Amino acid sequence: MGYASPSRLAARLARVLIPVIVVLCAVSALLIWRDARTGRASVTREMHASATAASHNLDRFLRERFRLLRAMASSPEFTDADGAGINAQLRAVNAASHGFAGGISWVDGRGVLRASSATRSPPDVFLANRRSINVVLKSRISYVESVPAGRQNR
Repeated sequence: MGYASPSRLAARLARVLIPVIVVLCAVSALLIWRDARTGRASVTREMHASATAASHNLDRFLRERFRLLRAMASSPEFTDADGAGINAQLRAVNAASHGFAGGISWVDGRGVLRASSATRSPPDVFLANRRSINVVLKSRISYVESVPAGRQNR
């Protein structure tokens, strides 16, 4: 009984193992590609779900804030334009705890700042020259506006 030479044995092994290795590599590549595609779809679904949840939270947050502002606006102090009463009400609200970090202010029908939660007695600052305030004054409709990001009142 004879033994095959090492070179013939290596050739036989190569003829058997190389196709097996090629098939295994191809199957592995296919599985990796499928897993990446599935992972990408999963990440997209998770991002969409997170964005939807964030938008619902923001919507709820804003509705709650507008509900508070509407309740305040319907109070006798606001409907009678009682500056001192409005000032007292704004200070009692604790605007920051309700999400109004810059405070809440009231501008009269002439465009003058008359009450603010930020100060005890706000200076009579003329704001009608601001485009957004001027638009509201011309419409004669009550309006709630936030301070533009980055603007600081001094």
